[in-house]
Amino acid sequence: MYPSDFGTGHFAAYTVVRFQCRNDECENNEEIYLNHCLNGQCNNIIDSRISKRCDNGLFICDSCGSCCSHNMLERRLSNLKLTGGYIHDNLVKCVNEKLGHLEKGEYFCYKCKSEMTEISNDIFQCSNCDVEYDTTKYNFKRPHIHLRKQKTTTENIGNDNESDDDDDDFDFPF
Repeated sequence: MYPSDFGTGHFAAYTVVRFQCRNDECENNEEIYLNHCLNGQCNNIIDSRISKRCDNGLFICDSCGSCCSHNMLERRLSNLKLTGGYIHDNLVKCVNEKLGHLEKGEYFCYKCKSEMTEISNDIFQCSNCDVEYDTTKYNFKRPHIHLRKQKTTTENIGNDNESDDDDDDFDFPF
């Protein structure tokens, strides 16, 4: 595995977070994303070969379920403004509309990307997979919980027409 030619993680914890195989005999040229979990108390490695992305484009931790937070998105926007970096319209939208999932207590299955059900206070379960996140030990503050999406019968239950390839098409632009 070698660093990918597709750029760096500008505000990731590490400068290089994208990798590719450079073996001429290997047919797999898939880019692999490796980083640590957004949740500083988790210490899990995020691996794009294992995890799906949330609707905001970040990979979902297979250990604690963290993907994105409003605070993280705000920091990114602030840093880009400070350094004069390119600011993607979607980043501005995510910040302005408080779309970060952590503060709203919205969790998604790392296997199928379905929104999970809160079965008990801060314990989330996927109705399709055998995945459960117990976030009680992290004592997350949920200041935007009132912005949580209302579940409907049309929610993603993992059986929609999305293919696994769709995750690869959306490169987290900010």
